[in-house]
Amino acid sequence: MDAARNALDAGEFDAMVADLRLPDGNGLDLLRDLRGANSELPVIVITGAPSIESAAQALRGRVSEYLTKPFGREEIVQAVRAAVDAGRISRLRTKLLASRFGGDEFVQDLKQTEEAFARALPKIRMVFQPIVRAQDSTAFGYEALLRCDEPTLASPLRLLAAAEVLGRVHDVGRGVRASVAATMLEHRERSEAIFVNLHPTELSSAVLAELTEPLLKVSRRVVLEVTERAALENSPAFQEDLERIRALGYRLAVDDLGEGYAGLASLVNLQPDIAKIDMSLVRDVHRAPLKRDIVAALVDMARRSGIVVVAEGVETVDERDVLVDLGCDLFQGYLFAKPGPPFPIPRTVARAAEALN
Repeated sequence: MDAARNALDAGEFDAMVADLRLPDGNGLDLLRDLRGANSELPVIVITGAPSIESAAQALRGRVSEYLTKPFGREEIVQAVRAAVDAGRISRLRTKLLASRFGGDEFVQDLKQTEEAFARALPKIRMVFQPIVRAQDSTAFGYEALLRCDEPTLASPLRLLAAAEVLGRVHDVGRGVRASVAATMLEHRERSEAIFVNLHPTELSSAVLAELTEPLLKVSRRVVLEVTERAALENSPAFQEDLERIRALGYRLAVDDLGEGYAGLASLVNLQPDIAKIDMSLVRDVHRAPLKRDIVAALVDMARRSGIVVVAEGVETVDERDVLVDLGCDLFQGYLFAKPGPPFPIPRTVARAAEALN
């Protein structure tokens, strides 16, 4: 294993293939060492003794592929080609994010970003925004929203962009889930559902069923709200994994329904329990007949599939009244409460109207 470490230190590679069983060590140890020095190199892990534990550890190490023996020559060749392509895409994504979120900070001084991220990770905290029932504005649940007290990465978008660049999305996700689980256990007397945003790479029973997974003890109150759904690949294996996740007690939700193809495709691929209508359709819906027609069609489609509909970003009583008429089940937005410490009490519609006047 020392020879492998020396080779990685000495040269640049397009991808790495690591067996979990090495003559002088463990492939996962090598993976951890690698990730400390290189966050972008694609890694393929191979094993003749697969287990949930090793698969979860490999996922945390951001492997490109987890292959089990025996496998054919073509299978490993395809895996290596895919890993090399993924590495090139990752490097291009780093440059793209740099141009969007500040090139000097993300590329020219990547070390500074790493240091800022290291400071930010322990400063993650969560605020909660109520999701209310249409009929009486009582809390059905709360969405946990990410905040960070590190000044250089205070914006959730900047923090997540840094995590993408550094290959540390899993670290943010686990930090979020640990914080949410701690809050839920502290408030055991509450029964509302808690919506937790989840990156597609973490939508895996190997991750969510792990004994050390923070949310496992409270899974029956958790709704996993899947983000960046364009990264999801539908397959029979993926559908089987979704069934295992549901068997653990988790429910699934998608947001931004109506924003584009990815939102509609997610209704088929994820078959969620809950869908959130994109706030761009909610905004001024009482003044826009076309928006009303689109929302009505989305609500009808969801209901025929047994999916509960949330209207997100509701800010006025007029918007709320139209959305009630269109059949939305739940609402979320500043009309009822801003995000805050656990757990804000939602305003009734009458009180919200008074506050606006």
